[in-house]
Amino acid sequence: MESSVWLKNTSHAIYISDLSISVKIKLDFVSTNKRSNLYNERFLLEYLSLSMGILFFTMGQFEFFDMLRAKRLVQIILLFVVAIIGFSVWWKHFLLPFRQPLYLLIFLFIFSELFRFDVKSALEMITTLFLVALIFTMAPKYSNLVLKVIIVIACIFSILGIIEAWILVANPELLDHTTIFLIQPVKEGEYFINHPIAYLGMTPGQVRSFFGLEIPRMQSFLREPGLIPVYFLIPGVLALTYKGPIKLASIPLIFFSMLGFTGTVYLSIIFAVFYFMLRVFVARKKERILSVAALSIVLVSLITIHWTDFAYDIAFLMYRNDAFLENISNVEFLDRYGTTVGRLDELPDFMEEASGPGGSSGKIPAFVGLVMFGFFKGNIIGMFLVILVLFQLFQTSSALYIKKKVFAGVCPMICGIYMQVGMFSLYGFTSASGYMITALTLMRLRNCME
Repeated sequence: MESSVWLKNTSHAIYISDLSISVKIKLDFVSTNKRSNLYNERFLLEYLSLSMGILFFTMGQFEFFDMLRAKRLVQIILLFVVAIIGFSVWWKHFLLPFRQPLYLLIFLFIFSELFRFDVKSALEMITTLFLVALIFTMAPKYSNLVLKVIIVIACIFSILGIIEAWILVANPELLDHTTIFLIQPVKEGEYFINHPIAYLGMTPGQVRSFFGLEIPRMQSFLREPGLIPVYFLIPGVLALTYKGPIKLASIPLIFFSMLGFTGTVYLSIIFAVFYFMLRVFVARKKERILSVAALSIVLVSLITIHWTDFAYDIAFLMYRNDAFLENISNVEFLDRYGTTVGRLDELPDFMEEASGPGGSSGKIPAFVGLVMFGFFKGNIIGMFLVILVLFQLFQTSSALYIKKKVFAGVCPMICGIYMQVGMFSLYGFTSASGYMITALTLMRLRNCME
């Protein structure tokens, strides 16, 4: 009897032991499967971030891939990769980007293009909308990776541009071989290059004299130097928010930005200094006052420039003071300024066209600034959304600046850049690359707050 009981208990023990081993094997299999899925997902997201970082240099007015006659091919491949991988990220959080004024602004511009039956522009804006949505829905780790890829690539091109500048200083006769006006497209997307130095970058063919040393204006592979803030200056400033090699990349990026000798860069620096003075003398430790003051300056300046004769008065004084202008500029600047003043006469026409539901149908000049661009493109709603985007940037930057969570010069420069963009020159900021760098700037500033 005792023997039969012992055998019965033993059989139960063996069964329970086998069951526990089976459960353990199943749990180990599930755990391994989860780790494998997480690894695959992480790999795909890293690949997506890398693709978006490279795509940044193909979606705007960066001509490097045009010179290699590969821009369209690279765009198609990268967009295909981003669409396949990115959709799996976006659809889970597709409502999240609607909280962002920048996303709503692009959405509004799509309707504006469709209303005017501009299908090509509408498709470009839809692509932009998707890329910006991905940036807003990505985890901070991957949005940071996109930005780091952009910083590294821009750093490489900036180093090439600095090397080219030194070569041109020593051999000024090579300047003509780099001039963008001579390296004209043979046809759409194809360039004729007659000297290897052009592969280091293009120039507008102008020089600036410092103590007898003639330094050429640089622009890398940009269509014009005014685009430098989008592709070099902002990545250089944001590089200062990181540590290690990425932070060191800010040195060539900012230095190259200065070699462009463009008003968009120097005006940004002036506004950065002005923002610093607001911080010291007005706002002190009140971030809301600082951000509101920065936005108020933008709006008051726009009203002064576009609804009064202030711009014409300045033009008259500049033309009259020839002796002063000869010391700080050249004839080309005078001609360009005269052209800009001439365009001011066209603003009433844009204002009248913008009153319709589709916004202005003409090509909006870049000198009007981002706030007025929003009005011309999307009426009062477009202007309001642009103001919200600027306020977000100013508010986050001000909070970081007062709490001293990043390098001291980062926040004034970011605010200075976007104050300039809001009021004066929006070169590049209304392209896909411009919207991407603005979204990445917002995300990076927010990540620094955490």
